[in-house]
Amino acid sequence: MWARIENNTVVELTDIDPTGRFHPSLVWVECPDYVQPGYLYDGNDFTEPEEQAN
Repeated sequence: MWARIENNTVVELTDIDPTGRFHPSLVWVECPDYVQPGYLYDGNDFTEPEEQAN
């Protein structure tokens, strides 16, 4: 799996290697299967976002 990252947040996932398929300005990183859109990425690790109180 690969995650597209914007502002340290996963915004899109794909199971097809994105290399050469998208504009070079888009940041894609390989990720574990449990990662979902909205997860945070610090450059090394993916973490589930904390729920915000309403």
